[in-house]
Amino acid sequence: MSTATALVVLYITARAGEEADLLLNLCMRPGPDRRPRLAYVDEDPRDRDLKGVL
Repeated sequence: MSTATALVVLYITARAGEEADLLLNLCMRPGPDRRPRLAYVDEDPRDRDLKGVL
């Protein structure tokens, strides 16, 4: 019998002019479709546009 482990690989790119933030300031939250979404710890729902982009 074998078991598989789910692996999540975070791939984050900064936009031109953005400064990198600490990984400790990120967390996983459920998105509108209930799938996990990467978010900032202090993020407000109004920080995202209608498509859910920061």
